[in-house]
Amino acid sequence: MDPIAHRLVELNHNTPFTDANLAPGQPLMIRTPAGYQPADDEPLDAQAIETFLALPGMAGEGWRERMQNNGGSWGFARTTRTSRLRISLYETGGEKHTLRVAIRRLPLHAPDFEDIGLPSHITNVVEQGRGLFLITGPTGAGKSTTLASLLERINRSHALHIQTIEEPIEYVFKPNKSVISQVEVPVNVDSFEHGVHAALRHRPDIIAIGKMRDRQTVSAALQAASSGHFVLGTLHTASVDETVDAVLQFFDGQESEQKRMLLASALIGIISQTLLPDVRGEKLVLAHELMLMTPGIANLIRQNKIQQLSGAIEEGRSSGMCTLNDSLNRLVREGRVSKTAAFRAAYTREGLNL
Repeated sequence: MDPIAHRLVELNHNTPFTDANLAPGQPLMIRTPAGYQPADDEPLDAQAIETFLALPGMAGEGWRERMQNNGGSWGFARTTRTSRLRISLYETGGEKHTLRVAIRRLPLHAPDFEDIGLPSHITNVVEQGRGLFLITGPTGAGKSTTLASLLERINRSHALHIQTIEEPIEYVFKPNKSVISQVEVPVNVDSFEHGVHAALRHRPDIIAIGKMRDRQTVSAALQAASSGHFVLGTLHTASVDETVDAVLQFFDGQESEQKRMLLASALIGIISQTLLPDVRGEKLVLAHELMLMTPGIANLIRQNKIQQLSGAIEEGRSSGMCTLNDSLNRLVREGRVSKTAAFRAAYTREGLNL
């Protein structure tokens, strides 16, 4: 067996890593809840990495051409007996064109809703059946896992048509009560925007968008949510108010005002999340900020008073909303994360009672 593949198989069975990085001149690096660490002493060489990528069932022979056709990077996913691997190829080093490989390790199946620490009030969002729900956080915050967990919960309990649009397909769903179709960008459609428009012709009840990263996709998502579909999407934003700002900043002029009105009427909630190491450094724990739509919050968005959303979340605690610091305080109080980890995760010290 290829030595890199063999080592990854060993780690996949024996080590609780979430990410792995391959780069010439460096040992294989893995990320555990305690941070990055070398998995071996010996550095990798470029030829060994290229041989690993060319393996059947890995990137295959045409991976360099795919990178060039995709602007210098390319991502795909592969399934092992125990995990789903999301693999990204990219170059660094300027004119040296140093190849690097980033591997994200995911569970083979979407975890249960409760097991990843999602707040129970999100179930109310799922039951609404229409509107826009956003899952946000920085890279590595578990957004894809949260999205998959919500979809699997729906799959088990509702007889609906779910369509996902992903790049690449991460968790592979087996239909239970629902019909599920998974579309991959750019394999099945050339963009997320076109994927949303195409999905509308298939009469889905739920559309899940893996990445909402451009104006066209956000606009398509808003239109789909406003037309009676339940749309779930992810964004790389760190907080609720930053998320609303980011959505609206895709548009300017008169269109900005129109989309703000549309967002106020279509949005049903936002969860912004991050992952922290637990007190033993053995696993990652989810902390979150949750906003659920109310008439008052809708008015704040219509009036462009985005800076007041945090206060509205605090006032909505009795209905299940919480700030990130509420979540961090609870995790520290329960002895699940350290005060140091909570301080690092907080984006403001106000309301952090440690």
